[in-house]
Amino acid sequence: MTKFFKPLTDDIVFNHVFSNKEYALDFIKEFLNLEENLKGKIRYQYVINSTEYHDKKLISDITVILKNLLVNIEMYSNFNLVNVEKSKQYVTRLYGTQIKRGKKYHPKPVIQINLCKKCEILEDDLINRYGILSYKTGKPHTFGDDFNIFVVCLDKIKEEDYNVGVSDRLIKCFKLFNATSLREMKKIAKGDEVLMSIEQCVDEFLNDKETIELFDRELWKARENRYEGKKEGLEQGKKEGLEQGQKNIAKNLLNENIDFNIICKTTGLTEQEVLKLQKAL
Repeated sequence: MTKFFKPLTDDIVFNHVFSNKEYALDFIKEFLNLEENLKGKIRYQYVINSTEYHDKKLISDITVILKNLLVNIEMYSNFNLVNVEKSKQYVTRLYGTQIKRGKKYHPKPVIQINLCKKCEILEDDLINRYGILSYKTGKPHTFGDDFNIFVVCLDKIKEEDYNVGVSDRLIKCFKLFNATSLREMKKIAKGDEVLMSIEQCVDEFLNDKETIELFDRELWKARENRYEGKKEGLEQGKKEGLEQGQKNIAKNLLNENIDFNIICKTTGLTEQEVLKLQKAL
């Protein structure tokens, strides 16, 4: 068993697992409630290397190209208004980049599935669907057929009221994302061939030497950043304390009617700073 655990909601684990075409197609089929077997290809394959953990050039969006559809799957640890803007940019980019100069204007519709560990924006359901509405009627417009954005609030999976209308297997998929240990993943996946394979994939990935080194590198970087932050804070505190001490000395000298030039030389303060202190007395 691996000494540490990273869930499927972690960017690096999620992208590694779902760059596997079998897993991505299975999830899309379940999510969209499709009966036919899907065939397609992954546009961006996640490959681990020595690049920074959070480098978006390395950790790409999972985009599955189907015969008549593009499906973009994103994982967010915290979905907020900034991520809403990112979501819209991804969808329009995927739609627009299909259009080639001199070719017929027939881009494929785009479906985006945003899986969110936590949602800051107010959502009503476990799965929330967005498209383009008519300002006049407030109903879905024909333009909206080309864009469908889903926001899945994984933090609501434990609330039974939100599970209405969602298949039992999709609920299992969502619970697998939320699992906090390999043992929990095994329990959730039991009896489902694909989900058990995903759990095994996560286990093998987390036990891989290169993966462990990558996570260790990021852990040390986070620790160093915290240390540097504390160090800068202490230095700033010392600096502010010294400045305040100089000002206190200057005030005492002003009360004794000491010459301005002497006060400036003694404290290191400028004439303007001393004048400001004098006015405040």
